[in-house]
Amino acid sequence: YTGGSSSWPTYRRMGDHTETTQIVFNPAEVSFEELLKMFWGDHDGSRGGGGKQYRSAIFYESEEQREAIEASIAAEQKKKRYQGRPIKTHVAPLEKFFLAEDYHQKYLDRSLL
Repeated sequence: YTGGSSSWPTYRRMGDHTETTQIVFNPAEVSFEELLKMFWGDHDGSRGGGGKQYRSAIFYESEEQREAIEASIAAEQKKKRYQGRPIKTHVAPLEKFFLAEDYHQKYLDRSLL
């Protein structure tokens, strides 16, 4: 969870946080721009979401990442798939990331079993 003001959010007491995935990567192996391409390839940034909990969001750790995100949004917005619909993806600095509870980890892997 990130992007909110609660000191220790949980799935049941998320407050104003957003459910997120933290990606740790080696820029020598994959660039931030490549990660953004993967994000947009599997994600429709024009869709709303259930308030802050499920909103479309990208949190950045540096000014360079913020600039790359803004450039990727501008490029995505020009694609036909959006047909004039604005991208609503929230962009904000990463302040603190909280791991979800164990039962909420790797949900997709568990749900496919």
